[in-house]
Amino acid sequence: MITQVWEHLYIGSLNDAERLTADNPASITTVVSLCPEDVLPKAKGIKYEGIPIPDAQPISAAQFEEIMKTLAEQIRRGAVLACLRGRNKPFTDHGGGMDALQRHSRL
Repeated sequence: MITQVWEHLYIGSLNDAERLTADNPASITTVVSLCPEDVLPKAKGIKYEGIPIPDAQPISAAQFEEIMKTLAEQIRRGAVLACLRGRNKPFTDHGGGMDALQRHSRL
């Protein structure tokens, strides 16, 4: 299930990202996937960015910054953060994820 966590920011699973080919009620324009696997199939009109992070691995500070920068660049158009099993990696592994995203979106 895709869940809105902020204006134009949604989180969901790899399956949620793949289901966008059939239905896109939130008008998602970008999928930022942290899954090691590709999002397949891909929906027309949606940009796909991958930052593969194995599910059992913590996110490094450099990866976290890359995720925040990518989200900040895409946030005005709508974004999905897709993770295996819908686990919200950057926001649980690094408290203050929303603060970091707000800092990046002001750049």
